[in-house]
Amino acid sequence: MKTYHLLLPLLACTVPMNVSAGNNYVVEEATHDALAAAIGNCTSTDANNPDMVTFCIKDNNNIELSEKIALGNKAIIIDGFNNATQNYIVLDGTTSGSIFSNSAGANVELRNLKLTRCNNIVWPISGGANTNVFLNQCDFYDNDGSAKSNNGSAIRCNGANLKVYNCNFSNNICNGTYGGGAICFYNGGTNSAILEVEGSSFINNKSINATGSNPYPGGGCYMYIPFSNYIKEY
Repeated sequence: MKTYHLLLPLLACTVPMNVSAGNNYVVEEATHDALAAAIGNCTSTDANNPDMVTFCIKDNNNIELSEKIALGNKAIIIDGFNNATQNYIVLDGTTSGSIFSNSAGANVELRNLKLTRCNNIVWPISGGANTNVFLNQCDFYDNDGSAKSNNGSAIRCNGANLKVYNCNFSNNICNGTYGGGAICFYNGGTNSAILEVEGSSFINNKSINATGSNPYPGGGCYMYIPFSNYIKEY
C-alpha cells in the first residue's frame, strides 16, 4: 500500500495496516475540499484491492460539507477514525443536501464515521447487483429530510446490496410515501439485492408522510421486496 499525504504532514500518523491493497490517501485538513480531493484521487474499481481514505486532522473532528461527494464506481474504504485525535470524524451535511452519491459497480465501505444534519437523504445508494455498500460502525443521527418527499433519511438503497454492521440510527426523519425514517430498501424489482443488518440500533426515527399507494411508514427501516430475498436482521 502506498500512502499519499494531500498536505504537508503536520504530525506523525499511523496508517492502518492489513485493510487494503490499494493506495491510502490521508486527509489532514477539516474541509470539504480536502475530503473531496482524497476521494477523487482514488481510482481503484477492484473490490479485492480497494483504495483507502484515512484522516489525520489535528484538533478537529468535524467536516462541514458544501455539496455531496460523488463516489462513482470506485472500490474504496473511508475510515473515519481520526488518527490525530483518536476520535471519529463527523461529516456535517447541513448545507450539502446529501453527503454521498454513487454509480453502478461501486464497492464502498464506510467505517467509523458520524453522518449528521443532512436536509435530504444522507446517501441515496443506486446500482444493481454488482454494487455493494458496507456500513461498519457508523452513526447516522439528526438527519431531517422532512422538507423533501423522499424515503429513508439516512439511507435509501435501490437495487444494490447493503450490509449494516454495528451502526446506530437515531432521530432521523423522512417524508416519503414509502417511509423508512432511517433506511428505505428496495430490491430494484429483482430477486438479487441483499440487505443484512447486524448488531445495529434504531432509535426515534420517524416517517411522517406514508400515505400514498404503499402506506407503510417504517420508522426505523422500510423494505420493499416483491421477490424472495435473503434478509438477516438482528
